[in-house]
Amino acid sequence: MGLNHARALTRLSEATLVGVTDIHSERAAGVASELGCAAMTPESLLGHVDAVVVATPAHTHAAVALPLIKAGIHCLIEKPIALTLSDCESLGAAGPGIVRIGYIERFNPAFRAFVGLARQSVTAITAYRLNAPSRPVALDVIDDLMVHDLDLALILKGLSADCVAARRIGREQREAEIRFSDGSTATFAVNRACQASARSMVIVADGTAHHLNFVERCLTPAPTMPTQNQDQLEAEIVDFMMAIAGQRGVGATVTEATAVQRLALAITGKLAQ
Repeated sequence: MGLNHARALTRLSEATLVGVTDIHSERAAGVASELGCAAMTPESLLGHVDAVVVATPAHTHAAVALPLIKAGIHCLIEKPIALTLSDCESLGAAGPGIVRIGYIERFNPAFRAFVGLARQSVTAITAYRLNAPSRPVALDVIDDLMVHDLDLALILKGLSADCVAARRIGREQREAEIRFSDGSTATFAVNRACQASARSMVIVADGTAHHLNFVERCLTPAPTMPTQNQDQLEAEIVDFMMAIAGQRGVGATVTEATAVQRLALAITGKLAQ
């Protein structure tokens, strides 16, 4: 994911890619050569950059980002924010650097089209996120895939929620049901071992079922879709830069991402019962 971020930065006029760093120096050197920037060490970032994208393994996010944030370097951290609530809270208290978390589906035109509709009462949410296997992923499928839809559900409801049921189906498949404080529910299904990818959400609002196709990036029934020539990763990075400039965009704050992780941990806990 870090390489995708680096390539996206080279396409944006709003920022200059200064350098890349990786635990494997030869990998950093290869990316730096491809993108025309410097291969750096984490220590050399201080004093040379204004902002950093942290796309390291999730369990290292806090250790990597905390010294940077405390030094005033702004950080866009890939999702999930961290794997423990203590790490989430540490990142929230670090300051003074601005922090945003990379929940990229917030920038999907299908979701932006739905939230752009007149305020509606959402009474039910059903989400499916199925991925074809590509490369080994160390994260559990909840932290890898389900958190995307948990994040969107929390945005749509704006309420606290807890897990009421969860089911493990094999190594790469999970199902969960959550209940919000108003009594409405949302169900989630993720599978990381499918033959084809599919990512969708059905939102029932004011008696109408709205179908969001995250792959095709469309909403049915749809108003006029917003024009978006920029890809989602570029939009996420631009939103991060807006946050640095003091503007409130749609990127995930530490508080919002911590709420997602708290819910993901509740689902994991329910599976262990």
